Amino acid sequence: MSIENQNEASGLKPGDGSAPAQEGYITKQEVARRLKKTVRTVENWQRRGYIPFIKAGRSVLFDWPDVEAHLQKNFRVCHLR
Repeated sequence: MSIENQNEASGLKPGDGSAPAQEGYITKQEVARRLKKTVRTVENWQRRGYIPFIKAGRSVLFDWPDVEAHLQKNFRVCHLR
């Protein structure tokens, strides 16, 4: 049963604050969309170790909370003067 079906069965709706969102793993394309970067940039960042990923065979998946935490821990926001 998918998360959406579980939520429907329990009466919960996504984003209504009644339960924490369980994202699971996301694709390279979804990471690129969320970071507003190209897929190629995500691939370069993987190769350089900028973002954590899971590789099983030819499949590459990302745990979004891990990606966010890693970026916040290892990089900083720069403000131009």
